[in-house]
Amino acid sequence: MNILIISDEFPPFGGGAGVIAFQNAIELSHIGHDVTLLTNKVDKDMLRKLKGISIFTINAHPKLFLLGYKKQLENINLEGFDTIILNDMVSGFIAGRYLSESSLLKSIYFLHGSEPEEVTGRLRLYLKLIQFKKFFTRMLKEVNTIVAVSNYMKGKFLNSELQQYAGKEKVTVDYAGFPKLPSSENSVIHWLECEKRVVILSVGRVEKGKGFLDMYNIFKKLLTKNKGYIWVVVGKGSFEAEFRRIVAEDGLSKYIFFEGYVERNKLARYYKSADVFWLLSKYKEAFGLVYIEAQRYGLPVIGMNQYGVIEAVIDKVTGFLVDTPEDSLEILLELKFQNLKQDDIIEFSLGFVSNIERICEKVIHSSNVP
Repeated sequence: MNILIISDEFPPFGGGAGVIAFQNAIELSHIGHDVTLLTNKVDKDMLRKLKGISIFTINAHPKLFLLGYKKQLENINLEGFDTIILNDMVSGFIAGRYLSESSLLKSIYFLHGSEPEEVTGRLRLYLKLIQFKKFFTRMLKEVNTIVAVSNYMKGKFLNSELQQYAGKEKVTVDYAGFPKLPSSENSVIHWLECEKRVVILSVGRVEKGKGFLDMYNIFKKLLTKNKGYIWVVVGKGSFEAEFRRIVAEDGLSKYIFFEGYVERNKLARYYKSADVFWLLSKYKEAFGLVYIEAQRYGLPVIGMNQYGVIEAVIDKVTGFLVDTPEDSLEILLELKFQNLKQDDIIEFSLGFVSNIERICEKVIHSSNVP
């Protein structure tokens, strides 16, 4: 197959949507399909990982992204692709604005989370001026298939105003499974060997909305009861600088380690070295991809008992789903996660396998039927 992936978000810029675009591009390319990527920007390190994939970038000012995508789409022969994957809201809007009906008929749109609120809520003036809702809903009407990243996201979409633009028969669910992350480095991180402690790991964007301030307050309580813990935070975000300052001012830098952005091929070391994964996001997470990634290494996880996260964890079997952040204190203090069986955790994670190739084949078949 000859496949075009359009995704404004792409690692290391952005969050989970970009990760799925990267994963689909690599997986489809490794299987043997011809993959072309159209995105906003790609850094040099990522270019090396995308060997064999044709890449088009716009590198435009945020307010000029429309012109950037329009120009690149004019340089791409859309008719030459068997199917087109629209990976995020921006790409969905771009498709609705610039793609023909025949191109949309062979396209797949990925639902990641906030579409119902963003499209049907109160739009900013700029989005009104570019007629965001008009073109995004045109895409929903004419696109071949809509892929929700979880059952939660599918239900959310079908219970929203957007459902009227795309019948439920168009919507399917495809969990994004993670392959084991390769690592050429030793499995144990050197500074963890100095002293035996319980290692709590968090991986993700360092934002207040991801629950980091709540987690910090709980971690401080944990240390008052037992100082045998350290917390490793992997990721960057708008709250990172403030978070680092708070930790330093409280004199807890020897208990909390900020690793910043870590390349995916180096993440395996962290999962293998940790005792438990912890992320208490306040967002309406469409899914819990990072929890699946952690569990792939047999690492028990702790997440909030809400939204798409509940599909990524079996409570008290592969991890713990808590109703409030405070509920995690007892789990950590009493080491309840040590009672979970690693084989059960890994087996559960292996059930999340992407079916993107099968979905592409189905779209191609249906779009070619007279």
